[in-house]
This record gives sequence, C-alpha cells and structure tokens, in this order.
Amino acid sequence: MAGVKLRQVGSVSSVVPGTFFVDEAGRRLYVGSDPSGKQVEASTLQQGLVIQGAGTIVRGIGVRRYGNTFWMGGAISAQVNDIVLENVVSSQNATIGINGWGKKMRFHRITITESGGLGLALNKANDFVLSESVIRGNNSESFKQAPVSGGVKITTSQNVLISANVFE
Repeated sequence: MAGVKLRQVGSVSSVVPGTFFVDEAGRRLYVGSDPSGKQVEASTLQQGLVIQGAGTIVRGIGVRRYGNTFWMGGAISAQVNDIVLENVVSSQNATIGINGWGKKMRFHRITITESGGLGLALNKANDFVLSESVIRGNNSESFKQAPVSGGVKITTSQNVLISANVFE
C-alpha cells in the first residue's frame, strides 16, 4: 500500500496496521492500515508463464508481482526438456521466481530478484546450464530454510553448469 509491503496474517482477527488477510471463501481482502487516498496493489494471479512444450525458447520477457504459493511453483514454471530462457526477468513474486524440471534446460542472462521465498528451484534438471545471470535479494519475506528459501536450490540433478553469474 502506497509502496509499502504489508505482511499477510492467518486470520481476520489478527489484522493490525501493516498487515492484511485474504478471505478466499468470502472473496475479500482485509487491510489493517487505512487505504484512503493510497494506491493498493494485490494479486490473485499465481503464474505468469507455464512452459510445457519441449524445445521452447523464451526470450526477453518479464514476470513481476505474481501472488504465487510455494505449492504452485514459480511465477515462471519450466516443466519439460530442452527449454531455453534468455534475457528473462522474474521480479518481486510472492514465493518462487522460477521453478522447473527437465533435462537440457539452458538459462542465459536471466535475472531473478526479490522473490519472497526462493529465486530459482530446479529438480531432476540434468545437463542444466545457468550462465551470465543475476540472482539477487531473494527470500525477501524471510521464509525459514525448510522446505526452501534463498537464491537457488537445485536437487537430484547431474551435469549442472553454473557459470559467470552474480549471486547476492
């Protein structure tokens, strides 16, 4: 609200200034601070791009401020083999910036910043390459270490090449 992040709470009775609660069943958003005369931004969009076609190449797009949950995966989700992401930006998404699984994925010059929980999450990503990319300021919502949080988590993968990247 007015450029200031609010913290989500688990019940309407817990709403105080600086917090909000989403009543999904009632389709209502409760805000603890007075929104009068202020810009309020909220998102119900979970994913901006889901890639399910082997051999897909995605260049030069950005996905920003999606309200994804950990269980939905990344705001960008790469779900098949032989995917190329190049000059792609994922920024200020609620939990995971980009997630994926599949062989021979190539991520070149991507930028993942200010994901609420985890910047990049990959599993079974054999022969994966991450090059000349910037992974910065992720876990901006200070999630606990388990099950995931931080910059990059790659699991159950072989022949992974991480080259000439910036991690901050």
